[in-house]
Amino acid sequence: MSTKSLLSVADVRSGNGAPGDINATHKANAIRTALIWMDGYITKRHPEIGRPEGAPQVICPFLGISMRKNMLSLAVHPEIKSSKRKLLRCVSEYAEQFMRDKCENADDEQYRAYAIIFPNIERPKLSLLSEVQSRLKDVLVPKGYMIGEFYETCTVPAAHNANFHVMWSPIPLMAIRNMLPHDVLFLKKSKEMFLHFDQRFGSHFAEPEKLPSTERHLIAHYEAARAQFA
Repeated sequence: MSTKSLLSVADVRSGNGAPGDINATHKANAIRTALIWMDGYITKRHPEIGRPEGAPQVICPFLGISMRKNMLSLAVHPEIKSSKRKLLRCVSEYAEQFMRDKCENADDEQYRAYAIIFPNIERPKLSLLSEVQSRLKDVLVPKGYMIGEFYETCTVPAAHNANFHVMWSPIPLMAIRNMLPHDVLFLKKSKEMFLHFDQRFGSHFAEPEKLPSTERHLIAHYEAARAQFA
């Protein structure tokens, strides 16, 4: 894996991928499938997301902004099919690279993200993505980063609707990004994880009345976790 493996969304849309890489039919099809899912599903409103009135109703508000700002980078690894060791090594290398890289514009750093696509992981092995996510989460969260797994049989529930599988994707992928205030929804159930979050974002919630309306629904989750763990 190298920086040459990563392509921005703008490069993919314009067809400026690396010769012999993104222009290879299989990889191109994988990225096309991922972008259709991103453009037409996960960045759109969904009636089952379940967030309170006033909160964003799209499945992933972050991703839409990241894509519009051209802060999302994509990579495809069709060679990984059923090996947890290879999957862990691959994602770990991208995680290390993500932590090294920074945006030239500091204001855009919060929207930087990687999506690493694994189109050939065999269906019975899709849960390997969750196993790798759990392993790397323990490494990344203390450093201020998040990692998520998306695949067809993923049953991770939405924070406000346990019956909605919020991490569903037609193509297997892992996402890496910077930690943000809304990650209290993902980290509130673990004392260790929440305390890492609170160390970085406790001041963000110090004056809840000043939070934008799009973040007001996070206050109750933060305060409940802080009362339990802090």
